[in-house]
Amino acid sequence: MRYLLTERFGFPNDCVLILTDEERNPCRQPTKDNIRMAMHWLVQGCSYGVKLHAIVDACHSATVLDLPYQCTVSKQTGRWRWRDERPMTGACKGTSGGQAVLISGSSNGKSNMSVLPEPYATIGAMTHSFIRAVECEPRTTYGRLLTSMRAIMRDSGGNCNLQGPIGGSIRKVANFSGVEEPQLSSAYKFDIEREPFCM
Repeated sequence: MRYLLTERFGFPNDCVLILTDEERNPCRQPTKDNIRMAMHWLVQGCSYGVKLHAIVDACHSATVLDLPYQCTVSKQTGRWRWRDERPMTGACKGTSGGQAVLISGSSNGKSNMSVLPEPYATIGAMTHSFIRAVECEPRTTYGRLLTSMRAIMRDSGGNCNLQGPIGGSIRKVANFSGVEEPQLSSAYKFDIEREPFCM
């Protein structure tokens, strides 16, 4: 993901903060407090009108940002549709002015964890499908991105086909969270077939 952000989207290295289980520094491990700290670090100094993209490859990931609208594939029509996730109580969900977009996965509740010996790296199915979709078509719409991710998840079968430095050390795709379908959550509804995906 760091390579994708810095090499494909041009973000400076010091604008990328990574939290991993392998990190010895306790402040760089993905605990709840550290993830919250990282989110505060990410938005520090931002003012309204900014756009936050979150790509989350974890169990129950759709609720991570608690956004009011969710776009999923309709089982009846096979088309993407928005669902209003605002609570009936009227409690506020969303942002205080900026646009937030979450790309996550719909899970079957079962995980498929693979443990591989070093030096093999494992990548989650959501992350893999997102990177492959962006690599194949850097200029796309949100709808086409989700459709590509969906096709990659269904067809990849655990094999990693990433090229260049991104795929060099990765040997296995693991569906850690049982993800079956990509989904998009947002602070606002928009036309996903026309809105360009832009980071």
